[in-house]
Amino acid sequence: MSLKDKVKTGLDETRLLILGAQVLFGFQLNVVFQEGFTRLNPATRLIDSVAQGLMAIAIGLLIAPSMHHLIAEKGQDTLRLHRATGLFAGFALLPFAISLGLSFYIVFDRLYGTVAAVVAGTAFCLAALLSTPYSLDYDLWIGPAPMRPYDPSSCHFNWRYWWDFGGGTLADFGCHYMDLPFWALDLRYPTSVVAKGEKTSMGDNDVPDNMQVDYHFAARGKLPPVHLTWYHGKWRPEGAEMYDKTSAVLFEGAGASGRLLADYSTRKFFMLDGTEPDAPPQTIPNSIGHWAEWAAACKSRGPTTCNFDYSGALAEAVLLGNVSYRAGGQKLDWNAESLVATNCPDAAQYIRRDYRAGWSLEG
Repeated sequence: MSLKDKVKTGLDETRLLILGAQVLFGFQLNVVFQEGFTRLNPATRLIDSVAQGLMAIAIGLLIAPSMHHLIAEKGQDTLRLHRATGLFAGFALLPFAISLGLSFYIVFDRLYGTVAAVVAGTAFCLAALLSTPYSLDYDLWIGPAPMRPYDPSSCHFNWRYWWDFGGGTLADFGCHYMDLPFWALDLRYPTSVVAKGEKTSMGDNDVPDNMQVDYHFAARGKLPPVHLTWYHGKWRPEGAEMYDKTSAVLFEGAGASGRLLADYSTRKFFMLDGTEPDAPPQTIPNSIGHWAEWAAACKSRGPTTCNFDYSGALAEAVLLGNVSYRAGGQKLDWNAESLVATNCPDAAQYIRRDYRAGWSLEG
């Protein structure tokens, strides 16, 4: 959607909202001239006055974008106007919702008593607040995903629990924790991936909250093949309780003299003979920080620690776990060069997606 169309849509929507708010304001104002208004107690009449004042504020905020368009932007369609329209409409939602809740409070208090009035007023207020926030450019937020009605449960942090927007816990944390074995063992693309999981939550989200993914990597020069297993949720490897960790990376190997457990800040050896070996000397310098690395790379034209060549391969490997799960838990024989699971045609639909009209990528 072009900027001109977005501005027109935003202004048209605020004008429709103005009409609705004016109708409600008219009903509220009409109450004052009814004979029964004088029989209301002073507190209720004060509440009605507050409700009218809040609705008037909401109408003023909704009118503001059109005035901004004519006066500040001199009739031009600008990005600043588009953003201002969303902000004014978003700000108008709060006094509108409270005013609506107060009006319902008055009605239910008169008919059913104070308790019912509080419940009804609060419910209608929340219902108004939980409608699409006009400070949110919902079309932009949806992006290439299929359009769906706004629901606050899938916005903000929780977007990652719907396949249209994210990939669950595996996509969220996989790159953070699998980064350590990828870096230490010089891993890149898996030769096969198989996943299983289960969704035990009662919500309408899509992704599994319990999951196990097994990745196999071929030998790399003198380095042997690697079998990497990912767990999240309540699923854990056998004997995990002995390590007293909720999340970490465990290195172990056939014929090894011990195991190594590591996370972001600690590492611990578990030697078969019970000894505690000395830690090897540090060979990788500490990062100067995400933002500082990015700025330094821009200035020096040098690579960052987790540059796109490295992190792209890591993310590809991580997300193949979700592909296997969504393909019915089938084992994927992965051809990284062509981005194809050679033994599982059904996986193709989860590797490349169809983009919503207006969001397609060329090439």
